[in-house]
Amino acid sequence: MSKVLSRRTMQAATIALCSQLIVGTLHPSIAAAQDQGVSKAKRVLGLISSANDKFDAEDFQGARDDYREAYSLYPDPSLLYRLGLSSEKIGENFEAVHYYEQFIDAVPDDKTAKKVSARINEMRAELPARYQVESSPPEASVYLTNIKTDSLCTTPCSIDVPPGRTTILVAKEGYETSVRNIDAVGAEEKTLKFELVEGTVPLASAVLDNRTEPSDGVSLGTWGWIATGVGVAALGTGAAFSFLSQSATDDVNAYDKRAAGASPSELKGLKSDANSYYDTSVIMYVVGGVLTATGVTLLVVDSMDSESMSLNVSPTPDGAVVGLGGRF
Repeated sequence: MSKVLSRRTMQAATIALCSQLIVGTLHPSIAAAQDQGVSKAKRVLGLISSANDKFDAEDFQGARDDYREAYSLYPDPSLLYRLGLSSEKIGENFEAVHYYEQFIDAVPDDKTAKKVSARINEMRAELPARYQVESSPPEASVYLTNIKTDSLCTTPCSIDVPPGRTTILVAKEGYETSVRNIDAVGAEEKTLKFELVEGTVPLASAVLDNRTEPSDGVSLGTWGWIATGVGVAALGTGAAFSFLSQSATDDVNAYDKRAAGASPSELKGLKSDANSYYDTSVIMYVVGGVLTATGVTLLVVDSMDSESMSLNVSPTPDGAVVGLGGRF
């Protein structure tokens, strides 16, 4: 395939060279331009030949450099494929995807383009997303998923994020910590801008000054699953106490006051147990219902706008601060 592409490129360059020679003979006023065109065509052919030799010799770095220069002089789509292939060989996969995508855009109906498209999908599954993180004001610390970890970099900077759901936090002393949930896509490249608001927030101070141990910035979805799980468990506990209450009530109803050894105090104890079990079951049903409803609501909100909202819990000397952050 590589030799076919190279032959096609050389043929195209040769046609361009011949065209320049013909035009030069028809119109004397462009004779000087013709000489420059011939020189350029020879340069392109020489670069392609050199790049092919280097590629065959597994000097992929040198091959990419020659293909790149040839493409700058003569932007033939086949050179984009060779640039992508060379870049992939030297491990520059983001660059390889970029060249492959340009190749597909240039010749979408080409058979090779379909194969390249499949290769891009394979590479996206293996590559992280690459984000340029910027903040206003700059020089803010960037954290990934867990704010207890070390800062990745200081804005403006570039970070690689594994594919899937993750949380990016940007913190700066004297400003509120900005949190954003991201659904990262492999090989994705884009800029994320954070607008920091002045203010004193325990979470940011704790991270930058290490005065306290802050809790994680957790997504709404995570809190939703936690609340739902605890709520369901509470409902199950309520059901267990309902069973105990019913069983104790049956014991009270079946109690034989005339039986030997029967006493009012024993009957009173059975009634107390039945009432206690009943009261506990009611409390657990209420708590479980509220937590389950809250969890489901958080999951729904998170599914509606996973990139713009998050829930943060920060300790304070008097208790804790719970905050819902995002765009509404």
